Amino acid sequence: MTCWNAPKISVRNLIFTHIYHRHAPPKAKKNNPSTLRFVHRSVFCFFSIDPIEPHFLPPPGKGMEEAGIVAVGSALRAYRLLNGLFCAYKPSGIGRRQMRRVIGGNLCRDLNEMPVTERREKVRIEGDPVEGELTVRSYASLSTHPLVVGPRFVPEDLRIYDTSRLDWWCSGVELWGIGRRGCGMAMEYHDSRPVKVYEVGLRLGVGTDSFDTQGKVVEKATYGHVSRVRLDSVLAGIQAAHQKNQFLYSGVDPQSQEAFDLACKGLLRPAGNSPPLIYGIACTEFRPPDATLRLQCVNETVTHLKVLVNDVGLALKTVAACTGIRCVRVGPFTADHALLRKHWTLEHVLNNIGECHRLVGKVGLMPKDSQLRRIDQGT
Repeated sequence: MTCWNAPKISVRNLIFTHIYHRHAPPKAKKNNPSTLRFVHRSVFCFFSIDPIEPHFLPPPGKGMEEAGIVAVGSALRAYRLLNGLFCAYKPSGIGRRQMRRVIGGNLCRDLNEMPVTERREKVRIEGDPVEGELTVRSYASLSTHPLVVGPRFVPEDLRIYDTSRLDWWCSGVELWGIGRRGCGMAMEYHDSRPVKVYEVGLRLGVGTDSFDTQGKVVEKATYGHVSRVRLDSVLAGIQAAHQKNQFLYSGVDPQSQEAFDLACKGLLRPAGNSPPLIYGIACTEFRPPDATLRLQCVNETVTHLKVLVNDVGLALKTVAACTGIRCVRVGPFTADHALLRKHWTLEHVLNNIGECHRLVGKVGLMPKDSQLRRIDQGT
């Protein structure tokens, strides 16, 4: 008796009596390297081969069909394609854990709705081979029935990693990695310190204990003396101070030739967890008491952006609180590449993985800019 089986076999589902196996002959190995030849010694017996997990099955091939398994392969192939980077837009009022849970639940729901495998009827040969009376019976297999094994895919099967550190009340573009390769790429990209662009709203005349409008108001001040020109002057001073800090982390004199050559190589970027660096800050909208700032920075945190708004208010001889933070760009990824919440489905995520893959292949995963280090870390 000869049977072709998948590379992974469930031992508890392989039932046999007085059977020994040996490797298939060279001709069979050439056609199917995973072929095993089972030889019965004295009597006929029945044995079955069932898959362990759906995502461990190989692509459908000739050997699986001959074993009695008709692999549809749609859900399995879709599961294997969930391996890369994708971009999603985080709405305000949802945390990162909840967002990860929603994305994982939607993907598993769509995967479970797709056909996975179709099991043929099992055949049992009963009787005494000595007397010559054999009976062939077939019956449906329940080992892969959804009511027996449960859902094929669960959120725990998906490995998802997010590179953003936005709070629940913030919104904007977030880069996610899914699968082993995708999570590795996401971690590598996060360690490369990509430049992020934020739109930060502020409200003049109000100060809170948490530096945002969600906190308790602790002080108020007038803001009638604040003008657009004065605000631009304060922002220009902040940008100049941070540009000077770029060279301080490099350990070179800003007026030296070495600093000039370093700046010619590209954007000066910290190589480690340095304090936040702001490459550009400007006011895009000024309607007192509200205003909107646009920042390009690295190594930033939400707390730092809130404190920056408070410092801007103090520099203007008043107080200010942050009304909202929105990330509009992460490296080459913009809001045009991000998936809205209604598009957090299997089809759109797979399409976005392909789009992000082409974008990363075009611009590169790691930036080619100069990286800086602290003086005490060496050169």
